[in-house]
Amino acid sequence: MRFFCTIRDNNINGGQSDFAGVTLTVGASAAFSVSSPNTGSELWYEGENVNITWNEAGTNNTTYATQVNILLSTDGGYTYPITLASNVNNDGSQIVNIPTGVKTTQARIMIEAVDNYFFDISNQNFEIKEGTFELNLANDTVSSCSPSDAVFSFDYVPAPGFSETATFSTNNLPANLNVNFTPASTSATGTIQATISNTTGVDAGRYEFDLITTTSSATIVQPMVLKIFDGNVGQVNLTSPINGAGNQIANPLLVWDDLESASGYLVEISEQSDFSTVVESAAVFNVTQYQPTLLESSKIYFWRITPSNDCTTGTANSISAFQTAQDVCNTYGGTGGIGSEYYENNDNIWNTNSNNAVSARVQVTDDIEITQVSFYMNATHSDTGDLKMQLSSPTGRFSEVYNRECAAGRNFDLTVSDSGTEAFGCNPGYTGAITGVRTPGQAFSRFNGSSAQGEWVLLATDREADSQGGTFNEFSVTVCGRLQYVNDIDNNRNNLLTLGYNATSIISNTLLRTQKSGTTNANMTYVITSIPEHGRILLLGSALNLGDTFTQSDINQDRISYEHTSTELVYNDSFGFIARTPDQAVLEGKVFNIEISEPTLIYSGGAWSPFQPNLETLSLNAVVIDGSATLSAAGQIKDLTVQSGGTLELADNLLVSGDMLIDGNLTGLTNGNLEMSSSNLQTISGSGDVNLYDMTVQNTTGVLLNSNVNIYNVLNPNNSSITTNGNLTFKNDATRVGQLDNANQATFTGNVTVENYFPARRAFRFMASSVNTSNGIYNNYQNGGVSESNIGTHITGNTSGANGLDATSTGNSNMFYFDNTNQAWVAEDNTLSNQLEIGKAFRLLVRGDRSVDLSSNTSPATITTLVSEGQLQIGDFNQAFPTSNGEFLMIANPYQAIVDVRDLIAETGTTGINPNFVYVWDTNLNARGGYSTVDVSGPSDFVIPSSNASSKIRPGQSIFMLATGPSNIAFKESHKAVNEGLSNVFRSSSTSSFVRIELLNSNTQQLLDESIMLFDSSFDDNVTAEDAIKFTNQDETLGIIVAGQSLAIAKNNSAQIGNVYPLSFLNQRGTDYTFSIEIQQLDQVQPVLVDNYLMSRTPLQSGINNVNFNIDSNVQSQNPNRFNIEFETVTLSNGDVSLDGMISLYPNPVKDILNIELTSILKQESLSLNVTNMLGQAVLSKDGLGRDISSINLGSLASGTYILTIDSQLGSYATKLVKE
Repeated sequence: MRFFCTIRDNNINGGQSDFAGVTLTVGASAAFSVSSPNTGSELWYEGENVNITWNEAGTNNTTYATQVNILLSTDGGYTYPITLASNVNNDGSQIVNIPTGVKTTQARIMIEAVDNYFFDISNQNFEIKEGTFELNLANDTVSSCSPSDAVFSFDYVPAPGFSETATFSTNNLPANLNVNFTPASTSATGTIQATISNTTGVDAGRYEFDLITTTSSATIVQPMVLKIFDGNVGQVNLTSPINGAGNQIANPLLVWDDLESASGYLVEISEQSDFSTVVESAAVFNVTQYQPTLLESSKIYFWRITPSNDCTTGTANSISAFQTAQDVCNTYGGTGGIGSEYYENNDNIWNTNSNNAVSARVQVTDDIEITQVSFYMNATHSDTGDLKMQLSSPTGRFSEVYNRECAAGRNFDLTVSDSGTEAFGCNPGYTGAITGVRTPGQAFSRFNGSSAQGEWVLLATDREADSQGGTFNEFSVTVCGRLQYVNDIDNNRNNLLTLGYNATSIISNTLLRTQKSGTTNANMTYVITSIPEHGRILLLGSALNLGDTFTQSDINQDRISYEHTSTELVYNDSFGFIARTPDQAVLEGKVFNIEISEPTLIYSGGAWSPFQPNLETLSLNAVVIDGSATLSAAGQIKDLTVQSGGTLELADNLLVSGDMLIDGNLTGLTNGNLEMSSSNLQTISGSGDVNLYDMTVQNTTGVLLNSNVNIYNVLNPNNSSITTNGNLTFKNDATRVGQLDNANQATFTGNVTVENYFPARRAFRFMASSVNTSNGIYNNYQNGGVSESNIGTHITGNTSGANGLDATSTGNSNMFYFDNTNQAWVAEDNTLSNQLEIGKAFRLLVRGDRSVDLSSNTSPATITTLVSEGQLQIGDFNQAFPTSNGEFLMIANPYQAIVDVRDLIAETGTTGINPNFVYVWDTNLNARGGYSTVDVSGPSDFVIPSSNASSKIRPGQSIFMLATGPSNIAFKESHKAVNEGLSNVFRSSSTSSFVRIELLNSNTQQLLDESIMLFDSSFDDNVTAEDAIKFTNQDETLGIIVAGQSLAIAKNNSAQIGNVYPLSFLNQRGTDYTFSIEIQQLDQVQPVLVDNYLMSRTPLQSGINNVNFNIDSNVQSQNPNRFNIEFETVTLSNGDVSLDGMISLYPNPVKDILNIELTSILKQESLSLNVTNMLGQAVLSKDGLGRDISSINLGSLASGTYILTIDSQLGSYATKLVKE
């Protein structure tokens, strides 16, 4: 016999199929069968040996199989994962050992032939038990009414032959409880009684614990639950079906939440809301669901649960209703059906001699949730083997019904249903009609659960080109399922009732109204499904109880009222209800909410009445009428009012869940925090000021700021929506700066005001705007041209005062943007039209406020605050620049918050920058400020020169970074570090060997600049990304020259004898200087300071070495490369000399060609020439120069000032070069 297996994947969007075949030869032997186990009465134990027998029926030969495998199933024969014996003789009997871990009540045995296809399975499930012992408990929950003991029992049953002694214990019971077992131990089958005593020693409640049975070779842990009850039962929460659920099955599963204080529940179901008659009831214990069996379709039922425990019986505090759908079986189309079938294009004919299809269709007009579907068809066709049919539902799901299974039949007159008696197909040579009830190729159960409403299509395709044609005569679809009620009841008014404490108020139709088309107000019936906890519902003055009813007419005629009767300080109440109509429509359960007016907390005359806000007063309003009130502890309130003449000072957290009206003052400048928290729209309004240290907002709906709110520390917006209306200011003074915390989930609408405070020091500031202004810079930083004490500053750039710039006699600019693309400073040229932009870094010379005299450079600087108004940056901020390796980026902090540069650098979106250093302008360095290099490669900041600079960028600050190629800077809200201090600066490096060189003013000992050489075996002697390029200051600039580059931090592998490190000393503004040089752990070499002008050599000892020197009018004295640091042995050598006097460069300034004259000695050397800009960036490099060098073309360089250095083995030469 040849067998084929065809597999189809039943994909609802179009299936795929495959098949395979096998040939079997059937012999004359009797049936191969399992003999034992086979009856289901067998009982095996893990670990024992059992004899399995079978009738080999003459198959024990090479024709069939001389060996068999014996397999075990633990899931009733679905799978056989356990092999008991393999390749054993097919002799009808085999003793096998039962492994451990196979305990089951659904064991079956399969015996299969080896190298053949036949097998047999035992006919019935049988049981396998533990090989040691088992425990039998009637219930795993035990209860007690305190002070009574909790008593439970269980059976100990050892396996045959198991004689070890078992002991009993518990784990995880409360310590005050005692447990005794009788007997305390056993080795034989018997009942054990456990007594839990001292139940008064613990609170009533639910406790999970373990019952532990132990023998020498086995332990069984049985999870248990102990419930200890007192006289309180509590209230049950009914969960499913939900109250007012529509179109349920006739007997839906009833589910409720477990009540720890209950052990039993009385379930009652009625067709009357007052339960005057009960259709079905049952008492259940330690379960939280019940399956009804007596209910009918097309009804509205009410159910309730009454809890009880060993102490008492509670009451049902609520009822719940559900509607059962109509169970129907409707036929659509065909003879006697609803409606008529129709055909696509009115074509029910299969044409002859062509591939074509008939699409029979029917409309199901009812919304029926399908449980079963079938169709009837009658059609004439000369060859049923030509057709393929597919049934599609309105949801788009389809079933492959028939695919030419009957090759030569004639005509169709049949029903297709999952309950059919036979599949499609016919005997070879059959030429009759296909009739009867047939099963589809793909089960119609795939339609179950969906709605039948809509168009059903049976597509019957003739797939033969030589078709004889035919006619589709009749088509109908029968749908069985639940016909859905149309529950179009509209509870279009369900508004909050507000009344006074212990007052009574009418529930009018402006508050509660329910309607349904075609239903009168008198027939719209409300059923009370839960009663108020703090009052009563009254009908004409009489109290209504759970399950009582009233109508919409009662509401319309003001017959229904609520009376508040509670003495508790609870201000919300409610009752639950459904609504129903005579046509069985039901409204899903609703809650009518009631709010009782609360007392207002008032401060007047120096005292709060009745008490000040605290953590329990969230629902109350507070009013400060007069005087100064201080909240010294955390509190919560709803609405806050501070009247004119009143002040409320926050010394802790105050949560406001409502609105604020501030006509007086609300302050919290030390450590107070105002928290606006609500799901409703909140407003801050009034004519007074709100001055806050911290403010937290937790409101996704929105907070409107209609009066001034000033933030002195941190505003935390969380995921809130804040509309500023221009009334939010981030303040800044000498000690505080207002910041915006992570706002990634927040929404800000409207402008904010940002302040930047500057002390009285004339200096450039490296700045950034944290707002995009809508007005020009003139109206912001220049205060609209108005001179106001300590507000605004001058921004200059011409002599006329045009374009909003402040006029000076020189016309020099004092505000410059750095163009990261072109690597150049660009002066601000129009403050009237140009606006402040987020992400646009700039430097601004701040002289003070606008009272400073621009005609005098000696006019004293003043304290000033620059004020700007605009839109904040909310969310991530990215900037990409087409930079090249070695170029610099001026990066603006886009946030009104401290940003951690380390997080910025580590961000995956930040690319193309040196991750080891940032360059920060510190206005306190030198006379006019200077660059500090912040090394962020270690765990803490290392700053050269030592200053207040750090890896934390202040709001309104910009910094420089070094590019390694095309760069992208990715600021994230998560980079904000609003709680970080700004002085986390560490003087020492993690490297212990170093040469630190401080440049001091000899007269004042002021630190002017600083550079350092670090030595560690992990470093590279070449200039790498680990070395920090030296930025050139306006004033004195000290760098260490390595490989022609001036470095602030030079990281070297080791200090080697013979190493020479030229120092670069630029912008010499004074005459008297001191090098303070610190040497640490360089014992293997002798560091020497070489003065190439004085031709002096100063050995440097471990520790601090102070070397004074002067700058005079001699050019060699002013040479930027006058000094070297050299390493030699203890015996000093003659060393290298400066190349000054050996090189002559002219002209300087130069336009194009720079002439170079060398001495005869230098012409024998190989020279390298490097030109760097004032940022320390290399712009021109040439190596291998010598006797042939006489000039160099500098025409490609932009106009500006540069540093030209020439290096050879004899020494170095450096000079400032001006390119015209």
